Amino acid sequence: MLTKFFETFIMCCICLNTVVMMLPDFRDSSAKNDALQTANLLFAIIFTVEMVMKISAMKKLYFSDSWNR
Repeated sequence: MLTKFFETFIMCCICLNTVVMMLPDFRDSSAKNDALQTANLLFAIIFTVEMVMKISAMKKLYFSDSWNR
């Protein structure tokens, strides 16, 4: 069950990150730009933690799974 939750959480983060990357506009206020940069940093941290957890569990098999490349 935890694996299914983890996969669902990561997939939601991927979708939300895609939306966040679509939002910037050259007319945006600095507050919105700061919020988007913070969101991007948060997603980068989440994806880095995911990678570290998977590499520690899967070792070299991590790189043979096309989903992780």
